[in-house]
Parts: sequence; C-alpha cells; structure tokens
Amino acid sequence: MSINITHSLKRKFQKLFIKWLYVTRDKIKMDGNSQRILAYQICRNLIKRSDSRLLIAPISGKRYIKHDGDNLFIIIEERSIQIINQGYSYTIEVDSYHIHKITNFFDTKIENIRMQMEFNIKNNIQNSLNQIKNELTK
Repeated sequence: MSINITHSLKRKFQKLFIKWLYVTRDKIKMDGNSQRILAYQICRNLIKRSDSRLLIAPISGKRYIKHDGDNLFIIIEERSIQIINQGYSYTIEVDSYHIHKITNFFDTKIENIRMQMEFNIKNNIQNSLNQIKNELTK
C-alpha cells in the first residue's frame, strides 16, 4: 500500500513540475527581447509576401530575403537576423527557438516554390511531348 502512495506522490510532483516548466518556458519566450519577436514577425511577414525574393546559401546556411518595394534586405544567420535598409542596419541576436521557427517557415516556403516550379516544368514537358506526338501522327 505504501508503494502506491509513494508512486502517486512522485507522479503528482512530476506533473506539477512539467506544468511549471510549460508556464515558465512560455513566459521566457514572451518576456524575452521584444526586438527579437519583432524581427521574427518582420521576417515571417516578408516570407509570406509573393513579391519577396528568397535565397538560401547552402554552404554558410544563411537565408536571404529581399523586398524591393520597401527596400529591405534581411539576412538570417545561425544566431542573428540582420535587417538592412537604405537608412539603417540592425543586427538582432535571436534565440534558437525563434531561429528554428523562422528557418523552418522559410524552408517550407522555398520547398513550396520548388514543387510549383517542378510541376510547371513537368507540365511543359508533357505538353511538348504531346505536340511532338501530334506532329508525327500527321
């Protein structure tokens, strides 16, 4: 009987500790540097826009966003986001959580663009092959 009580007490403490971790982890993320959160939101908004140009440098792992309309150029590195305009340049240190989220969002957007491009190429090939077949059957 005492083993069950001990086990249930241990389990309750574990649950309380896990809840405490979730609560404090979220506060740390939100209480963190507001510049970091704003930089993350700027990147995310620019990635969503269709008129932004996205580029990945595979060796350095850097990601670039260029938006001509607002004259913005953003460099996403392993630990920082650099926002450059004609009048200013900011380098904002960003925690791994936000860098991971923004790089995943960036990579997903690039992957969607790649899949669309690949679909268009394959569709063009199919159309060309059909034209060749039609010309040969005449």
